[in-house]
Amino acid sequence: MINDKYLTFIVVANEGSFSRAAEMLYMSAVAVRKQMNVLEKELDLQLFKRTSQGVKLTDAGEILLEGIQTVKGASEQVFERLSNYRNSLKKIIRIGMSLMRPGTPLIEIWQQKNQQLSDFNLQITAFDDAEVNLSSPSARLGKDFDIIVGPNDGIRWQESIQTKVLGFENFLLAVPKNHRLAEKRVLSFDDLKNETVLLPPRNESPNIELISRDLEENHPEINLVATANFFTPNIYNDYANQDYLVFIRETWRYLSPSMIVIPVEWDYKGPYGVMYSREPRQAVVEFVALITQE
Repeated sequence: MINDKYLTFIVVANEGSFSRAAEMLYMSAVAVRKQMNVLEKELDLQLFKRTSQGVKLTDAGEILLEGIQTVKGASEQVFERLSNYRNSLKKIIRIGMSLMRPGTPLIEIWQQKNQQLSDFNLQITAFDDAEVNLSSPSARLGKDFDIIVGPNDGIRWQESIQTKVLGFENFLLAVPKNHRLAEKRVLSFDDLKNETVLLPPRNESPNIELISRDLEENHPEINLVATANFFTPNIYNDYANQDYLVFIRETWRYLSPSMIVIPVEWDYKGPYGVMYSREPRQAVVEFVALITQE
């Protein structure tokens, strides 16, 4: 580290004035003059020619300025290299993010546990929700990225990936703008009589299966239709001009400007969490353990 007196010397030399240097350094002009006087005494050399217009460097001052700037530049390079080296020692966790799986819960956890996670660096990799299917949230998981955060209750997914639940989010209904219920602030079960509700494939999620059974047994007047695959952003475009009400998660409420998302008087919730490879890197194991720790 370069002594503060030499850093002050550089500013005085560049500004040509003790008072302007003092303003730049948030110091008093007296303190700046005192530092320069001490420096000249230590070096046993006159560094400045003092005039009524300010100060100019002597030959000795010019030599010192050139040397100090060289040392300062070299030291900054050293510290930059050290910083890069320190970052290289951190454990990199590659997060896969998409429109429907933006990783928001992970960002919140990162902010809450910033100190505990200081050994990790996050790298974001975008992926397409079209990659999500009944067998896997993405074939790239464990290859191009380490973790996806989002709905993680696909039955067949458990055969190829590991999952950890982070929490639960509310289910809502997306209603076409021209639908009779679009003006409602909250929907009741009475509102849904004779309406058709579109759900994800029920036999691929225990949670969706339980909700479907509850609706069939207790509200048989509601028509249920399940899609063949898990939802993608296109689902909203496909049903925006139909009379279907689309069963969606809180996270997805802003995905479609062509539909109105309305809460319902029910207690249906869906789990979300982290998904990662069956054989993850050690850094991923440590990262998941920290973010799922109470």
